[in-house]
Amino acid sequence: DDDTALLWPDTFHHSFNILITAALPEDPHNMPMLDLVLTYLAVLFFSVFFLNIFIGVITELYLLEKERVGLTFQHVRASSCLTFLLRARVLPCGVLSTQVALAVSVITALCALGLQCYCLRLEESIPFEGTAFVVLQTIMFLSAYQHPDQPWAVTNNMWHKGGGKHYLWFCKPREPEEKPDLPSKDDIRWVIHQELREALEEFFPLESDTKGDSQNTGAGKPPMMPNLRPELFGRALRTVRVPKDK
Repeated sequence: DDDTALLWPDTFHHSFNILITAALPEDPHNMPMLDLVLTYLAVLFFSVFFLNIFIGVITELYLLEKERVGLTFQHVRASSCLTFLLRARVLPCGVLSTQVALAVSVITALCALGLQCYCLRLEESIPFEGTAFVVLQTIMFLSAYQHPDQPWAVTNNMWHKGGGKHYLWFCKPREPEEKPDLPSKDDIRWVIHQELREALEEFFPLESDTKGDSQNTGAGKPPMMPNLRPELFGRALRTVRVPKDK
């Protein structure tokens, strides 16, 4: 019967269109009550429940990936480098020089682009179009590995003979070490001043301290050594090297 809708693709397309677009029937009077109720429930359940779950999961994954985008970029780049090196172990890397391989890649890309434009202009496929495109893609792929002077190239003699050493460096972030609570430069200078002052007062009393004793005993001032003048000690303190502030 022509009026009977098929499960695929008629019924499936109609149901998918209603659920995705949340489009209700234009004329509900011509629909059976059971079909109308099921349509309302399906649209309500799909729009409120399933779509919100999809949006919530996608939003959470987006925020998580946004925070670690730098690490993800480094991981993808490292994976690409590893894939390139693994392919270089089995592919011929010394067929052409680097300059010739670059020229071949450019010419092959132009030929592939010209072939596609020609087929679009004819609006029909030509014989062996797919085969020619696969051959051109293979040539461009192999041209990217033509670096005979590189250490990872298969044709390099040092790689096979073991004459050259190659190293793989692994880097990881280092946790900052807690620095001890060291005294500052001013604190050290103040301590040195105090120690020298006490030493001078102990062995060579100042004039103000000995004036009273001199009057009581009748003796003169104690002799001061000429090389122990205060300005010399000040100059010596300024030349003391102390650790820098943390």
